[in-house]
Amino acid sequence: MKVARDIENDSDGIFIPAKTILNEEYITRIKELNYKFIYIMIEKTASRVNIEKKKLIDKSYKKNTVKIKDLFNKVKRAKKIEYHEIKDLAVEANKLGNELDILDLVNMIRTADEYTYTHSLNVSILANMFAQWLNFDNKDKIRITLAGLLHDIGKAKIPDKILNKPGSLSPEEFEEMKKHTIYGYEMLKDVKEIPAVVKKAVITHHEHFNGEGYPLELKSSKIPLFGRIIAIIDAFDAITANRVYKSKNSPFQAMEIFVHEETTHFDPALKEVFLAHLPNYFIKENVILNDGRMGEIVFINPVKPESPIIKVSDQYIDLTKEPGLKIKELF
Repeated sequence: MKVARDIENDSDGIFIPAKTILNEEYITRIKELNYKFIYIMIEKTASRVNIEKKKLIDKSYKKNTVKIKDLFNKVKRAKKIEYHEIKDLAVEANKLGNELDILDLVNMIRTADEYTYTHSLNVSILANMFAQWLNFDNKDKIRITLAGLLHDIGKAKIPDKILNKPGSLSPEEFEEMKKHTIYGYEMLKDVKEIPAVVKKAVITHHEHFNGEGYPLELKSSKIPLFGRIIAIIDAFDAITANRVYKSKNSPFQAMEIFVHEETTHFDPALKEVFLAHLPNYFIKENVILNDGRMGEIVFINPVKPESPIIKVSDQYIDLTKEPGLKIKELF
């Protein structure tokens, strides 16, 4: 049997963490401490419920990816964007955000050739989560979810040979790719139902906090709030996704990039919020380290969130003290 909740006593604190498999030594100790009952995991029931729920979520995720693909194709054919379609997608993204946690999101099976569509959906879901961390009201939650859905809509105007190129872009191709922010804004500017804050996020999500981004070269607080938020989650999802030119990185590898980024790209206050909330989703999750060992995350260091403490068998490994050891993958 596997323990479902931490077992504590007054002198030792937690002496049997949740998810521990019971053995004779643990059972003897529990008896000595006169526990009347403990909580254990009922594996078969939990697995069946989780599998059915996961199937429904996967189905909803795929259905909404298809809807986003249809939206991009409609734009390619120079058809008018219908606001009701976009709003329905935002509502669906909101529902998915309540059902998925971030590990589900980064582990969702996504093919590299559909990256643009799944990325738009993921960014909208992550935007909704970020809005909750910042205590946005419902109106702004919907607005930033819309911004996440539409932030890359301008890529519908970028030729596929550039969008899906497996190698590095030439300087000319990169200049064309950068125009997707302007293309997106041009598509949306006359759709009166779309709030101005959403349109501004679309054109500013590649602005850098130090003023060296594009297309307007805005700096610090002159970049609209939604643009600064989308910049963070756009980068996070890109780092943790399979692309035509690279394999995905783990969320902790992504966090390390954010931690060591010297406030050139991202708003430091918003980055701090992101790094304070994101790691908490991964407590008690299983990981594979870059030396092949498997373990479980048991503690997040708030000072170095990218380097948690991992339990491997009966050993506790503090990644802050093992600079060569990294989390390669979560499962």
